[in-house]
Amino acid sequence: MYYHCTKRSKTPCHEKSIEEHELWRQIDFALSKLEITEKFKDWAIRYLHDYRSNEHIAQETVFTNKQKELESVRKQLGVLTLKYTAPENETGELLSADEFKALKNDLTKRKLELENDLNHQAAEKDRWLDLTERTFSFAKYARYYFANGDREARREIFSSLGSYLYLSDQKISIELHYPFKMIMQNKEEIENELLQVRTLQNTDTKMLFMQIMQNCPVLRGQ
Repeated sequence: MYYHCTKRSKTPCHEKSIEEHELWRQIDFALSKLEITEKFKDWAIRYLHDYRSNEHIAQETVFTNKQKELESVRKQLGVLTLKYTAPENETGELLSADEFKALKNDLTKRKLELENDLNHQAAEKDRWLDLTERTFSFAKYARYYFANGDREARREIFSSLGSYLYLSDQKISIELHYPFKMIMQNKEEIENELLQVRTLQNTDTKMLFMQIMQNCPVLRGQ
C-alpha cells in the first residue's frame, strides 16, 4: 500500500508516493523521540494531582465568591421587580418603566455571565485534569500501541501528533502539538533529574512541566 497527496489543493503536487512500511517506520521514529519512561509519566501525573489540590483551594475561593455574587444578583432582580410592581409605584414615581428596563437588563446580563462562568469552571476542572493525564499517557504508550495496533489505530495516533502533517521528498514532517513539543524538547532534562531523585525540588523543571500542562493538546475527537 502507498500513500500520496490527497489532491485537495488547487496547486499541483509533484511529491512521490511513499510505501506504507516506510511511512510507519518514520512515524515510529517520531514517536520514539516523544516517548517517556513510566517513571516520568507517574511523576508527572502525581505532581499534576498535587498541583490541582493546591490550585483547588484558590479556585474554590473564586467559585464561592461568584456563587455569592450570583445569589445577590438574583435577590436584586427580585427586589427590583417587587419595587416596580408595588401599588405605590403605580404612577412610576418610585421607578419608571425605562429605569426598570435598564436596571433589569444590567442585572440579567450579569446573572447570565456568572452562571456561564460557574458552569464552565465546574466542567473545566475535570476536563483539564483528564486532558493533561492523557497527554502524558499518550507520550508513554503511543509508540507501543502504534507498533501493535491495526492500520486505523496507527492513523489515529499519527493524526493526534500534530495539526500540520505533510510529505516532502518522501519524508514526513510533523508540526507537533505544543505540549508534545515541550515534552520532546525537555524530556531528557527531566529524565536526568528523575534519575538523580531531584526533580520535585527543581524549580526550573517544575516550570517546564507547568508549561506542558497549561497547553494540553486537543487530541483527535475532542
